[in-house]
Amino acid sequence: MTFGEITYTSDVFFGVAFDSAEAMREVLAVYAMDPLVQKLNIMDKWNLRFDGGVPLMFYHEKGVNWSPGPGGWSDALMGVRETADMFRKERGGSGFDYGWYLLRFGEHYDDIEESSGGVSMDLTSYLFESVQFKRSIEVDL
Repeated sequence: MTFGEITYTSDVFFGVAFDSAEAMREVLAVYAMDPLVQKLNIMDKWNLRFDGGVPLMFYHEKGVNWSPGPGGWSDALMGVRETADMFRKERGGSGFDYGWYLLRFGEHYDDIEESSGGVSMDLTSYLFESVQFKRSIEVDL
């Protein structure tokens, strides 16, 4: 959000966890071909983890201009949810489990957005339990 010359920023975490590394690779292959993802170079914004534990991809940044809207980078980033949904539907609604979690907080104390989804509560809970929300005051005198 922009107020005149001032840019309003947020701290953002968005993660997607999968039941298998193969499922994540399939989603990434199709998602990476999206024209908006390519135009905005979204693939470089993801942290990918295939080794050990739960296969997941996540984005975490502080002080970003989070402006959802058609053609924006935040919508392109979160478009991975639709790609995962598409794979699940193609498989008849089963055998392709994933969960996602979004936590965003802005500069104003009450500006907090939290949402989650997917089909696996276990995977969504894993992401939820891996993120800590903290507000802090830093003083450099």
